[in-house]
Amino acid sequence: MSETIALLNSRERWIATGSLLLGMVSFTTAIMVTNVVLPQLMTSLRADLDQIQWVLTAPSIAQTVVMPMVGWLNSLWGNRNLFLFSLVLFTLSSILSGLSWDLASLVVFQSLGGIGVGLMQPLISAMLYQIFPPSQRGLAMGLSLMGWSIGPALGPIAGGYMIEWFNWRAALYFSVPISLAGVLCALFFLPAMPRPPRKAVDHIGLLTMTIGLVTLLMALAQGRREGWDSTYIVTLLVIAAVFCTVFIIWEWVYTSPLIDLRLFRYVPFTLACIVVFFSTNAFGRVPIFP
Repeated sequence: MSETIALLNSRERWIATGSLLLGMVSFTTAIMVTNVVLPQLMTSLRADLDQIQWVLTAPSIAQTVVMPMVGWLNSLWGNRNLFLFSLVLFTLSSILSGLSWDLASLVVFQSLGGIGVGLMQPLISAMLYQIFPPSQRGLAMGLSLMGWSIGPALGPIAGGYMIEWFNWRAALYFSVPISLAGVLCALFFLPAMPRPPRKAVDHIGLLTMTIGLVTLLMALAQGRREGWDSTYIVTLLVIAAVFCTVFIIWEWVYTSPLIDLRLFRYVPFTLACIVVFFSTNAFGRVPIFP
Protein backbone atom coordinates (compact mmCIF):
# COMPACT_ATOMS: atom_id res chain seq x y z
CA MET A 1 0.00 0.00 0.00
CA SER A 2 2.79 2.42 0.93
CA GLU A 3 4.50 1.62 -2.38
CA THR A 4 1.46 2.75 -4.33
CA ILE A 5 1.26 6.01 -2.38
CA ALA A 6 4.93 6.70 -2.97
CA LEU A 7 4.49 6.35 -6.73
CA LEU A 8 1.69 8.93 -6.86
CA ASN A 9 2.41 12.62 -6.68
CA SER A 10 -0.31 15.07 -5.67
CA ARG A 11 -1.54 15.63 -9.24
CA GLU A 12 -1.73 11.93 -10.06
CA ARG A 13 -3.54 11.25 -6.79
CA TRP A 14 -6.27 13.78 -7.57
CA ILE A 15 -6.67 12.58 -11.15
CA ALA A 16 -7.11 9.01 -9.90
CA THR A 17 -9.60 10.24 -7.32
CA GLY A 18 -11.56 12.09 -10.01
CA SER A 19 -11.75 8.89 -12.07
CA LEU A 20 -13.28 7.01 -9.14
CA LEU A 21 -15.71 9.81 -8.28
CA LEU A 22 -16.94 9.94 -11.89
CA GLY A 23 -17.95 6.30 -11.55
CA MET A 24 -19.70 7.00 -8.26
CA VAL A 25 -21.56 10.05 -9.60
CA SER A 26 -22.66 8.13 -12.69
CA PHE A 27 -24.38 5.31 -10.82
CA THR A 28 -25.89 7.46 -8.05
CA THR A 29 -27.29 9.80 -10.69
CA ALA A 30 -28.68 6.88 -12.71
CA ILE A 31 -30.44 5.45 -9.64
CA MET A 32 -32.22 8.74 -8.93
CA VAL A 33 -33.11 9.26 -12.60
CA THR A 34 -34.70 5.80 -12.67
CA ASN A 35 -36.83 6.75 -9.68
CA VAL A 36 -38.11 9.82 -11.49
CA VAL A 37 -39.06 8.05 -14.74
CA LEU A 38 -41.10 5.27 -13.11
CA PRO A 39 -44.52 6.86 -13.87
CA GLN A 40 -43.55 7.27 -17.54
CA LEU A 41 -42.29 3.70 -17.65
CA MET A 42 -45.62 2.45 -16.34
CA THR A 43 -47.44 4.25 -19.16
CA SER A 44 -45.01 3.40 -21.94
CA LEU A 45 -44.48 -0.26 -21.02
CA ARG A 46 -48.09 -0.86 -19.88
CA ALA A 47 -47.03 -1.98 -16.41
CA ASP A 48 -48.88 -1.60 -13.13
CA LEU A 49 -47.30 -0.55 -9.83
CA ASP A 50 -46.54 -4.11 -8.71
CA GLN A 51 -44.81 -4.89 -12.00
CA ILE A 52 -42.81 -1.68 -12.33
CA GLN A 53 -41.30 -2.12 -8.87
CA TRP A 54 -39.04 -4.82 -10.33
CA VAL A 55 -37.16 -2.09 -12.18
CA LEU A 56 -35.88 -1.11 -8.73
CA THR A 57 -36.08 -4.42 -6.85
CA ALA A 58 -34.18 -6.65 -9.31
CA PRO A 59 -31.08 -4.40 -9.46
CA SER A 60 -31.13 -4.13 -5.68
CA ILE A 61 -31.08 -7.93 -5.39
CA ALA A 62 -28.20 -8.20 -7.89
CA GLN A 63 -26.30 -5.44 -6.11
CA THR A 64 -26.71 -7.05 -2.71
CA VAL A 65 -25.68 -10.53 -3.87
CA VAL A 66 -22.45 -9.52 -5.64
CA MET A 67 -21.20 -7.00 -3.08
CA PRO A 68 -19.70 -9.56 -0.65
CA MET A 69 -17.77 -11.09 -3.57
CA VAL A 70 -15.69 -7.95 -4.14
CA GLY A 71 -12.83 -9.08 -1.89
CA TRP A 72 -12.46 -12.42 -3.66
CA LEU A 73 -12.76 -10.90 -7.15
CA ASN A 74 -10.25 -8.24 -6.18
CA SER A 75 -7.72 -10.93 -5.29
CA LEU A 76 -8.21 -12.44 -8.78
CA TRP A 77 -8.30 -9.34 -11.01
CA GLY A 78 -6.95 -6.47 -8.96
CA ASN A 79 -8.71 -3.23 -7.99
CA ARG A 80 -8.14 -1.38 -11.24
CA ASN A 81 -9.32 -4.15 -13.55
CA LEU A 82 -12.34 -4.90 -11.38
CA PHE A 83 -13.32 -1.22 -11.28
CA LEU A 84 -13.01 -0.92 -15.06
CA PHE A 85 -15.09 -4.07 -15.55
CA SER A 86 -17.83 -2.90 -13.21
CA LEU A 87 -17.99 0.60 -14.72
CA VAL A 88 -18.07 -0.77 -18.28
CA LEU A 89 -20.82 -3.20 -17.26
CA PHE A 90 -22.80 -0.36 -15.71
CA THR A 91 -22.34 1.81 -18.82
CA LEU A 92 -23.49 -1.03 -21.08
CA SER A 93 -26.49 -1.55 -18.81
CA SER A 94 -27.48 2.13 -19.08
CA ILE A 95 -27.27 2.02 -22.86
CA LEU A 96 -29.26 -1.20 -23.13
CA SER A 97 -31.87 0.08 -20.64
CA GLY A 98 -32.56 3.01 -22.94
CA LEU A 99 -33.08 0.54 -25.80
CA SER A 100 -35.47 -1.70 -23.83
CA TRP A 101 -38.51 -2.92 -25.77
CA ASP A 102 -40.58 -4.23 -22.86
CA LEU A 103 -40.60 -4.45 -19.07
CA ALA A 104 -38.78 -7.80 -18.91
CA SER A 105 -35.85 -6.55 -21.00
CA LEU A 106 -35.62 -3.38 -18.90
CA VAL A 107 -35.51 -5.41 -15.68
CA VAL A 108 -32.75 -7.64 -17.08
CA PHE A 109 -30.66 -4.69 -18.26
CA GLN A 110 -31.14 -2.83 -14.99
CA SER A 111 -30.04 -5.95 -13.13
CA LEU A 112 -26.78 -5.91 -15.08
CA GLY A 113 -26.31 -2.38 -13.84
CA GLY A 114 -27.04 -3.58 -10.32
CA ILE A 115 -24.15 -6.02 -10.61
CA GLY A 116 -21.85 -3.19 -11.71
CA VAL A 117 -22.99 -0.95 -8.86
CA GLY A 118 -22.63 -3.75 -6.33
CA LEU A 119 -19.00 -4.20 -7.37
CA MET A 120 -18.18 -0.49 -7.58
CA GLN A 121 -19.76 0.65 -4.35
CA PRO A 122 -17.30 -0.95 -1.87
CA LEU A 123 -14.45 -0.91 -4.37
CA ILE A 124 -14.36 2.88 -4.72
CA SER A 125 -14.06 3.43 -0.98
CA ALA A 126 -11.31 0.80 -0.72
CA MET A 127 -9.35 2.34 -3.59
CA LEU A 128 -9.64 5.86 -2.17
CA TYR A 129 -8.31 4.45 1.09
CA GLN A 130 -5.27 3.12 -0.76
CA ILE A 131 -4.65 6.21 -2.92
CA PHE A 132 -4.40 8.62 0.01
CA PRO A 133 -1.76 8.39 2.75
CA PRO A 134 -2.91 7.66 6.32
CA SER A 135 -2.94 11.35 7.25
CA GLN A 136 -5.45 12.13 4.47
CA ARG A 137 -7.80 9.15 4.66
CA GLY A 138 -10.42 11.22 6.43
CA LEU A 139 -10.35 13.47 3.36
CA ALA A 140 -10.72 10.41 1.13
CA MET A 141 -13.83 9.29 2.97
CA GLY A 142 -15.21 12.82 2.80
CA LEU A 143 -14.73 12.83 -0.97
CA SER A 144 -16.52 9.50 -1.14
CA LEU A 145 -19.50 10.97 0.71
CA MET A 146 -19.43 13.99 -1.59
CA GLY A 147 -19.72 11.68 -4.59
CA TRP A 148 -22.70 10.02 -2.93
CA SER A 149 -24.44 13.38 -2.44
CA ILE A 150 -24.07 14.62 -6.03
CA GLY A 151 -26.24 11.87 -7.52
CA PRO A 152 -29.33 12.48 -5.31
CA ALA A 153 -29.00 16.21 -5.99
CA LEU A 154 -28.46 15.99 -9.74
CA GLY A 155 -30.52 12.93 -10.70
CA PRO A 156 -34.10 14.12 -9.97
CA ILE A 157 -33.50 17.49 -11.65
CA ALA A 158 -31.84 15.99 -14.71
CA GLY A 159 -34.43 13.23 -14.99
CA GLY A 160 -37.29 15.72 -14.79
CA TYR A 161 -35.88 17.94 -17.52
CA MET A 162 -35.02 15.01 -19.80
CA ILE A 163 -38.57 13.69 -19.52
CA GLU A 164 -40.04 17.13 -20.19
CA TRP A 165 -37.84 17.82 -23.20
CA PHE A 166 -37.44 14.29 -24.60
CA ASN A 167 -38.62 10.96 -23.08
CA TRP A 168 -37.73 8.31 -20.53
CA ARG A 169 -35.18 6.71 -22.84
CA ALA A 170 -33.19 9.94 -23.01
CA ALA A 171 -33.38 10.19 -19.22
CA LEU A 172 -31.85 6.73 -18.84
CA TYR A 173 -29.03 7.78 -21.18
CA PHE A 174 -28.18 10.79 -19.01
CA SER A 175 -25.51 9.02 -16.95
CA VAL A 176 -23.81 7.41 -19.96
CA PRO A 177 -21.46 10.36 -20.79
CA ILE A 178 -20.43 10.57 -17.13
CA SER A 179 -19.67 6.86 -16.90
CA LEU A 180 -17.84 6.87 -20.26
CA ALA A 181 -15.67 9.73 -18.99
CA GLY A 182 -15.01 7.65 -15.87
CA VAL A 183 -13.99 4.63 -17.99
CA LEU A 184 -11.53 6.69 -20.05
CA CYS A 185 -10.04 8.42 -17.01
CA ALA A 186 -9.66 5.13 -15.16
CA LEU A 187 -8.15 3.46 -18.22
CA PHE A 188 -5.43 6.10 -18.63
CA PHE A 189 -4.89 7.54 -15.15
CA LEU A 190 -5.95 5.03 -12.48
CA PRO A 191 -2.90 3.18 -11.12
CA ALA A 192 -2.81 -0.51 -10.35
CA MET A 193 -3.20 -1.27 -6.65
CA PRO A 194 -1.60 -4.11 -4.64
CA ARG A 195 -3.78 -7.20 -4.70
CA PRO A 196 -4.83 -8.81 -1.43
CA PRO A 197 -3.77 -12.44 -0.88
CA ARG A 198 -5.86 -14.85 -2.92
CA LYS A 199 -8.22 -16.98 -0.86
CA ALA A 200 -10.50 -19.88 -1.60
CA VAL A 201 -14.11 -19.26 -2.55
CA ASP A 202 -16.60 -19.81 0.25
CA HIS A 203 -19.12 -21.71 -1.87
CA ILE A 204 -21.44 -22.59 1.00
CA GLY A 205 -21.44 -19.03 2.29
CA LEU A 206 -22.13 -17.64 -1.19
CA LEU A 207 -24.95 -20.11 -1.84
CA THR A 208 -26.70 -19.64 1.51
CA MET A 209 -26.33 -15.86 1.40
CA THR A 210 -27.71 -15.65 -2.14
CA ILE A 211 -30.76 -17.82 -1.42
CA GLY A 212 -31.44 -16.09 1.89
CA LEU A 213 -31.18 -12.54 0.54
CA VAL A 214 -33.05 -13.19 -2.72
CA THR A 215 -36.01 -14.85 -0.99
CA LEU A 216 -36.12 -12.15 1.71
CA LEU A 217 -36.10 -9.30 -0.82
CA MET A 218 -38.70 -11.07 -2.96
CA ALA A 219 -40.96 -11.44 0.08
CA LEU A 220 -40.56 -7.80 1.06
CA ALA A 221 -41.16 -6.63 -2.51
CA GLN A 222 -44.27 -8.75 -3.12
CA GLY A 223 -45.79 -8.88 0.36
CA ARG A 224 -48.22 -6.03 -0.24
CA ARG A 225 -49.57 -7.57 -3.43
CA GLU A 226 -49.71 -11.21 -2.35
CA GLY A 227 -50.67 -10.59 1.28
CA TRP A 228 -48.26 -10.93 4.18
CA ASP A 229 -50.06 -14.00 5.51
CA SER A 230 -50.27 -15.76 2.15
CA THR A 231 -48.63 -19.16 1.74
CA TYR A 232 -46.27 -17.80 -0.91
CA ILE A 233 -44.90 -14.94 1.22
CA VAL A 234 -44.71 -17.04 4.39
CA THR A 235 -42.79 -19.73 2.48
CA LEU A 236 -40.33 -17.13 1.17
CA LEU A 237 -39.80 -15.73 4.67
CA VAL A 238 -39.24 -19.20 6.14
CA ILE A 239 -36.71 -20.06 3.44
CA ALA A 240 -34.97 -16.71 4.00
CA ALA A 241 -34.84 -17.27 7.77
CA VAL A 242 -33.42 -20.79 7.43
CA PHE A 243 -30.73 -19.92 4.89
CA CYS A 244 -29.74 -16.65 6.60
CA THR A 245 -29.35 -18.55 9.89
CA VAL A 246 -27.23 -21.22 8.23
CA PHE A 247 -25.17 -18.48 6.56
CA ILE A 248 -24.48 -16.71 9.86
CA ILE A 249 -23.48 -19.93 11.63
CA TRP A 250 -21.28 -21.07 8.75
CA GLU A 251 -19.54 -17.70 8.38
CA TRP A 252 -18.83 -17.64 12.09
CA VAL A 253 -17.10 -21.03 12.17
CA TYR A 254 -15.52 -21.23 8.68
CA THR A 255 -11.81 -20.38 8.53
CA SER A 256 -12.03 -18.34 5.30
CA PRO A 257 -15.53 -16.82 5.30
CA LEU A 258 -17.12 -14.82 2.52
CA ILE A 259 -17.97 -12.13 5.11
CA ASP A 260 -16.02 -11.96 8.36
CA LEU A 261 -18.85 -11.47 10.85
CA ARG A 262 -16.35 -11.13 13.68
CA LEU A 263 -15.81 -7.54 12.58
CA PHE A 264 -19.16 -6.68 14.12
CA ARG A 265 -17.61 -7.20 17.54
CA TYR A 266 -15.99 -3.79 17.06
CA VAL A 267 -18.46 -1.10 18.08
CA PRO A 268 -17.20 1.66 15.69
CA PHE A 269 -17.49 -0.71 12.73
CA THR A 270 -20.99 -1.78 13.75
CA LEU A 271 -22.13 1.82 14.23
CA ALA A 272 -20.69 2.77 10.85
CA CYS A 273 -22.65 -0.06 9.20
CA ILE A 274 -25.85 1.18 10.88
CA VAL A 275 -25.23 4.71 9.60
CA VAL A 276 -24.60 3.42 6.06
CA PHE A 277 -27.77 1.33 6.27
CA PHE A 278 -29.94 4.34 7.09
CA SER A 279 -28.21 6.65 4.60
CA THR A 280 -28.59 4.09 1.83
CA ASN A 281 -32.30 3.75 2.59
CA ALA A 282 -32.64 7.53 2.56
CA PHE A 283 -30.83 8.14 -0.73
CA GLY A 284 -31.04 4.75 -2.45
CA ARG A 285 -33.62 3.17 -4.70
CA VAL A 286 -36.71 4.82 -3.25
CA PRO A 287 -39.55 5.25 -5.74
CA ILE A 288 -40.58 8.87 -6.28
CA PHE A 289 -44.03 9.48 -7.70
CA PRO A 290 -45.43 12.94 -8.48
